[in-house]
Amino acid sequence: MKITINPVSDRLTDILREFGKIMNFSNENDSEDKLIQLSEAYGSGSVWYREVINGMGLVIVKNLKFNSTVEITYNANENLPVYIITFIKNLGGQFTVSYENKSHTITQGAYIICSHYKEIDTFLPNKPTDYVSIIIFSEYIEKYLKSYIKPLSEHENHKNSGHFNQIKTLT
Repeated sequence: MKITINPVSDRLTDILREFGKIMNFSNENDSEDKLIQLSEAYGSGSVWYREVINGMGLVIVKNLKFNSTVEITYNANENLPVYIITFIKNLGGQFTVSYENKSHTITQGAYIICSHYKEIDTFLPNKPTDYVSIIIFSEYIEKYLKSYIKPLSEHENHKNSGHFNQIKTLT
């Protein structure tokens, strides 16, 4: 199964709600904490997320297992600058991150990417995936981190200028 996500909003809730609709996940929208359970028709596991503060969010993927190979393509919106930091515990497949004609395949560890990129996540059948992602949108950087991090709005054309870092192993 192939899925493509093209976000039109910089709200974590909107992005993951779209993902939930595509996969027929159950989704509880009445609280700050959002939990998406994978439908038994597709496999098992969950995606928990929360917008911790305006402009920053947290995603926890727990024991996500698909019944068949699933490929999810995420095309970052170049008009919505963002930093994403992902820490992988188990990856039942691989993530491929592409930007500026460069490509990186991740199977373990952690990585940081910012702004304009394309990510293809391939999940193999019955292989568990567990990871945590911290998503930091430009509004949070502008408000709280401007003196520490060059704001994404200052990057040429608001696009990624090759900001990718991978940590191969975590302890």
